[in-house]
Amino acid sequence: VFAGTPDIYGPGAIEAQSSLIVKHPKYDYSIEELGGHDIALIK
Repeated sequence: VFAGTPDIYGPGAIEAQSSLIVKHPKYDYSIEELGGHDIALIK
């Protein structure tokens, strides 16, 4: 799932900033800056 700052796009989309672990009722987003882009990995 690709993300643009600060919006995360994907199932149960939420707003987050890079370098944060964001808790979501259905998903845990691990967000890391990669190649100048914020990548949201759904665990």
